[in-house]
Amino acid sequence: TLDSHRLIRWAGTAGRQDEMVDILFRRYFEDGEDIGARDVLAEAAGEAGMDADIVRDLLAGDADKELIRREDMTARELGIQGVPSFVINSKWVMVGAQEPETLMRMFNKLLAKEAEEAASVAQ
Repeated sequence: TLDSHRLIRWAGTAGRQDEMVDILFRRYFEDGEDIGARDVLAEAAGEAGMDADIVRDLLAGDADKELIRREDMTARELGIQGVPSFVINSKWVMVGAQEPETLMRMFNKLLAKEAEEAASVAQ
């Protein structure tokens, strides 16, 4: 939900993003809770060590709604439909969990491609 994504963003500023995602997944998939409900989200924030009252107040407003909508639109335009997804240099998208070696090969190929493009522009 939009509100759960807002909460995950705010948890990131508190250094608790991974923990918040785990809590929300547990509450939704294991506990069957409605993670679109603001009271559930505020409780989840408290569980993650955030101030539940502040989160409740933030959720009642429009903070970061437009930002989350723009990020969602950008992801859709890039063809992202799952997680994890990596956007590299605002040009390339890598979808799915990858081994470190695979990531390094991809980064090396992309660096070479960038260098090739820069050289052709310089000519």
